[in-house]
Amino acid sequence: YLGLTGVTPQLQQHQPAPESSEPLEDPQVAAARALCTSMPGLVGKQIDVCMQHPSTLRSVSDGARRGIQECQYQFRNERWNCTTRNDEQNVFGYILERGSKETAFIYAVTSAGVVHAVTQACIPPEISLIAAATTR
Repeated sequence: YLGLTGVTPQLQQHQPAPESSEPLEDPQVAAARALCTSMPGLVGKQIDVCMQHPSTLRSVSDGARRGIQECQYQFRNERWNCTTRNDEQNVFGYILERGSKETAFIYAVTSAGVVHAVTQACIPPEISLIAAATTR
Protein backbone atom coordinates (compact mmCIF):
# COMPACT_ATOMS: atom_id res chain seq x y z
CA TYR A 1 0.00 0.00 0.00
CA LEU A 2 2.85 2.38 0.73
CA GLY A 3 3.99 2.34 -2.85
CA LEU A 4 0.48 2.88 -4.16
CA THR A 5 0.22 6.02 -2.06
CA GLY A 6 3.70 7.19 -2.95
CA VAL A 7 4.77 7.35 0.69
CA THR A 8 8.35 6.60 1.64
CA PRO A 9 8.57 5.69 5.31
CA GLN A 10 11.04 7.72 7.31
CA LEU A 11 11.60 6.80 10.91
CA GLN A 12 12.58 9.99 12.69
CA GLN A 13 13.73 10.61 16.23
CA HIS A 14 11.08 12.08 18.52
CA GLN A 15 12.23 14.34 21.34
CA PRO A 16 9.62 15.59 23.82
CA ALA A 17 9.73 19.29 24.64
CA PRO A 18 12.02 20.03 27.61
CA GLU A 19 9.18 21.53 29.63
CA SER A 20 7.00 18.47 29.01
CA SER A 21 5.99 16.54 32.12
CA GLU A 22 5.17 13.38 30.17
CA PRO A 23 7.56 10.44 30.68
CA LEU A 24 10.22 9.94 28.03
CA GLU A 25 9.14 7.53 25.32
CA ASP A 26 11.58 5.28 23.51
CA PRO A 27 12.59 7.24 20.37
CA GLN A 28 11.98 4.23 18.09
CA VAL A 29 8.50 3.69 19.53
CA ALA A 30 7.68 7.39 19.15
CA ALA A 31 8.95 7.40 15.56
CA ALA A 32 6.93 4.27 14.71
CA ARG A 33 3.82 5.76 16.30
CA ALA A 34 4.20 9.01 14.33
CA LEU A 35 4.78 7.16 11.07
CA CYS A 36 2.08 4.52 11.44
CA THR A 37 -0.66 6.92 12.51
CA SER A 38 0.12 9.31 9.66
CA MET A 39 -0.02 6.72 6.86
CA PRO A 40 -3.03 7.36 4.62
CA GLY A 41 -5.46 4.47 4.46
CA LEU A 42 -4.19 2.41 7.41
CA VAL A 43 -6.85 1.45 9.92
CA GLY A 44 -7.03 -0.32 13.31
CA LYS A 45 -5.19 -3.62 13.09
CA GLN A 46 -2.98 -2.37 10.25
CA ILE A 47 -1.75 0.46 12.47
CA ASP A 48 -1.11 -2.04 15.29
CA VAL A 49 0.94 -4.29 12.99
CA CYS A 50 2.80 -1.25 11.65
CA MET A 51 3.70 -0.13 15.18
CA GLN A 52 4.78 -3.62 16.25
CA HIS A 53 7.06 -4.09 13.24
CA PRO A 54 8.10 -0.66 11.90
CA SER A 55 11.26 -2.06 10.30
CA THR A 56 9.13 -3.82 7.69
CA LEU A 57 7.82 -0.52 6.33
CA ARG A 58 10.93 0.27 4.29
CA SER A 59 10.81 -3.16 2.63
CA VAL A 60 7.10 -2.83 1.88
CA SER A 61 7.62 0.62 0.38
CA ASP A 62 10.63 -0.49 -1.68
CA GLY A 63 8.76 -3.54 -2.94
CA ALA A 64 5.72 -1.54 -3.98
CA ARG A 65 8.00 0.90 -5.78
CA ARG A 66 9.68 -2.00 -7.60
CA GLY A 67 6.24 -3.28 -8.59
CA ILE A 68 5.34 0.10 -10.05
CA GLN A 69 8.62 0.17 -11.99
CA GLU A 70 7.94 -3.33 -13.34
CA CYS A 71 4.42 -2.29 -14.35
CA GLN A 72 5.82 0.71 -16.22
CA TYR A 73 8.39 -1.52 -17.93
CA GLN A 74 5.82 -4.12 -19.01
CA PHE A 75 3.44 -1.48 -20.41
CA ARG A 76 6.11 0.86 -21.81
CA ASN A 77 4.85 0.53 -25.41
CA GLU A 78 1.13 0.63 -24.64
CA ARG A 79 -1.34 3.50 -24.61
CA TRP A 80 -1.78 3.05 -20.85
CA ASN A 81 1.74 2.61 -19.54
CA CYS A 82 1.22 2.45 -15.78
CA THR A 83 1.59 6.19 -15.50
CA THR A 84 1.77 7.54 -11.98
CA ARG A 85 0.99 10.93 -10.59
CA ASN A 86 2.16 12.83 -7.54
CA ASP A 87 -0.77 12.43 -5.21
CA GLU A 88 -0.64 11.61 -1.52
CA GLN A 89 -3.64 9.30 -1.69
CA ASN A 90 -3.19 7.36 -4.92
CA VAL A 91 -0.28 7.45 -7.36
CA PHE A 92 -2.35 5.77 -10.11
CA GLY A 93 -5.36 8.06 -9.99
CA TYR A 94 -8.75 6.89 -11.20
CA ILE A 95 -7.50 3.59 -12.64
CA LEU A 96 -7.63 1.88 -9.22
CA GLU A 97 -11.29 2.83 -8.84
CA ARG A 98 -12.27 0.73 -11.85
CA GLY A 99 -12.52 -3.03 -12.03
CA SER A 100 -10.26 -3.64 -15.01
CA LYS A 101 -7.43 -5.89 -16.09
CA GLU A 102 -5.05 -2.95 -15.60
CA THR A 103 -6.19 -2.58 -11.98
CA ALA A 104 -5.72 -6.31 -11.42
CA PHE A 105 -2.24 -6.15 -12.91
CA ILE A 106 -1.27 -3.18 -10.71
CA TYR A 107 -2.34 -5.01 -7.57
CA ALA A 108 -0.67 -8.26 -8.64
CA VAL A 109 2.66 -6.75 -9.63
CA THR A 110 2.90 -4.47 -6.58
CA SER A 111 2.01 -7.40 -4.30
CA ALA A 112 4.73 -9.47 -5.94
CA GLY A 113 7.18 -6.61 -5.48
CA VAL A 114 6.34 -6.34 -1.79
CA VAL A 115 6.67 -10.09 -1.21
CA HIS A 116 10.01 -10.12 -3.03
CA ALA A 117 11.39 -7.12 -1.10
CA VAL A 118 10.32 -8.49 2.29
CA THR A 119 11.83 -11.88 1.41
CA GLN A 120 15.07 -10.23 0.31
CA ALA A 121 15.19 -8.29 3.58
CA CYS A 122 15.14 -11.64 5.39
CA ILE A 123 18.25 -12.99 3.68
CA PRO A 124 20.51 -11.19 6.03
CA PRO A 125 17.79 -10.53 8.59
CA GLU A 126 17.15 -6.80 8.26
CA ILE A 127 13.65 -7.13 9.63
CA SER A 128 13.51 -7.78 13.36
CA LEU A 129 10.36 -9.89 13.03
CA ILE A 130 12.13 -12.31 10.69
CA ALA A 131 15.30 -12.31 12.78
CA ALA A 132 13.28 -13.24 15.86
CA ALA A 133 11.42 -15.98 14.00
CA THR A 134 14.63 -17.59 12.72
CA THR A 135 16.13 -17.89 16.22
CA ARG A 136 13.25 -20.05 17.52
